[in-house]
Amino acid sequence: MHVVAATGYDRSAHYPPWHWAREVSGDVLLDILLTDLTTGIDDRDRAGLRPVPTQVKAGIVKLGASYRRITTDEDRWLRAGVEAALRAGVQVAVVGRAFLSRLEQRLGARPRRSDHGDRPRGPALGSAS
Repeated sequence: MHVVAATGYDRSAHYPPWHWAREVSGDVLLDILLTDLTTGIDDRDRAGLRPVPTQVKAGIVKLGASYRRITTDEDRWLRAGVEAALRAGVQVAVVGRAFLSRLEQRLGARPRRSDHGDRPRGPALGSAS
């Protein structure tokens, strides 16, 4: 079995208002992803002032978006994630349908193949609830 570690940013609802990912520049966001992809994922998950890279490198960039619209922070994270993936030669996995259209509209990228992993939120069809 092959296991691929991911780097990236989730949808903004998962980060408190004071989270560093909301405050740093786009260049820092990009540098963090490139370090995870080319040097090694931070052992402390970016909790410290200075990263402690492991020997484990990420092999894909995962990005998340809000359900109905992309926030300003998510747009910044998207741009950094796509740039990192292009530079490192890895794929991008997205969570949230809004990201697929944003890739085409704002960045001029068209996925060669897409599949989205969002599942309906609620009881499964045929369930008793």
